[in-house]
Amino acid sequence: MLSAACSSGGAGPSAALNVSATTVTFPQTAVGDTAATSTVTLSTTTGETIGLANTDTADFPISTNCAPTLPAGATCIINVQFRPSTPGNLSAWLTVNSLSGLKASVALTGTAVGSSPGAPPSSIDLLQIVTAQPNPFEMVAGTTLQLVASAIVSGVGAQDVTTAATWTTSDPTVATVSAGLISAVGVGNVTITATYQGHAAFIRVFVVTTS
Repeated sequence: MLSAACSSGGAGPSAALNVSATTVTFPQTAVGDTAATSTVTLSTTTGETIGLANTDTADFPISTNCAPTLPAGATCIINVQFRPSTPGNLSAWLTVNSLSGLKASVALTGTAVGSSPGAPPSSIDLLQIVTAQPNPFEMVAGTTLQLVASAIVSGVGAQDVTTAATWTTSDPTVATVSAGLISAVGVGNVTITATYQGHAAFIRVFVVTTS
């Protein structure tokens, strides 16, 4: 269910990107089951080009009808599910970023009961794509950029899993990716995804031509 509504209105750039809830708390759910879907409404007061980031797509999968580019006054829906693969108190962050630098975040939490089927729980708590670039960001066609995949391991800390992770692109005609190295191919937008031990992280890239 949704809780803690985000304030709307007000002056200044922070009012341009709003979410209907800053926290989504799911009911207790058995490992392997899926809790009822919760929805978060995203609204804009100015035209924005956005990207969605989710720190744990394995346990909190999302889907959306939000277009990459939203006009002023637009509203769209982000659907969030809780589908735990390991027991315990789980949490994640859903973040809406924009090319203008605006950001809106939603805390996702849920408690999973039972045991993991077939194998012990993964020691990976979080998978992140590490880059100096924002999400989303722009690249010029014909250029390359290296991304790093970092896994946060319980009791150990961050580990570089760039070469161990699986990297995919949503549109290889716009950009390809291999071991975290993005090659911008054609004009358009693309989502680059890294997956490792059941966790995923993604970043959106807009490929443009030189001016």
